[in-house]
Amino acid sequence: MAVRFNRAVTRPRPLPTEPSSAMSVVPLTLTISLCLVFTFVVFFLREHARGPLSSPERDSLLPLADESPRLARASGRRRADS
Repeated sequence: MAVRFNRAVTRPRPLPTEPSSAMSVVPLTLTISLCLVFTFVVFFLREHARGPLSSPERDSLLPLADESPRLARASGRRRADS
């Protein structure tokens, strides 16, 4: 009894990959993750060290503090020189 193989249905073999090249992604990912964690901790501690004297809401309004207040005119007329 002869065994027949249908070559049209055969699947391509996967390409061989080196385990060392695939595993080098893990240390790279860990290094980048640790850098991001370190950056977050530094910025968090820096913001926490500023204390209650400052907050992001207050800091966002600081550019408006330099403006001098202008009084509104009682009449609706415009100035003649403008």
